[in-house]
Formats: sequence, structure tokens, C-alpha cells
Amino acid sequence: MVLGTWSLLLPLPVMIPCKRLFEYILFYKDEMMFQIEQGTKQWSKVTLTDPWAF
Repeated sequence: MVLGTWSLLLPLPVMIPCKRLFEYILFYKDEMMFQIEQGTKQWSKVTLTDPWAF
């Protein structure tokens, strides 16, 4: 099927908006993680309790 106009083909981000809700900053040696909410820019500090395997 051939479309008559290219305006019907939208890039994927326009068709299905995808937003990151959180960003994470990890400090493995200090066993600490910061979680930043993208919408409000509020952050929280979380202590890493489980061992991390690399």
C-alpha cells in the first residue's frame, strides 16, 4: 500500500510520547543512591542495602 502523503507518517516519539519519570545517581562505594523526579525536580536519598554484583 502506497500512502499519498508523507504527513501521515509521524516519528515514533510524536505518536507515542515517552517521558523519563526518574533519574538515578548511584554511588556504589558509599552505598548511596539519589532519585530525582523529572516533573518536580524533587530528589530523595536512598541507602543501598543489597549487595551489587558486577
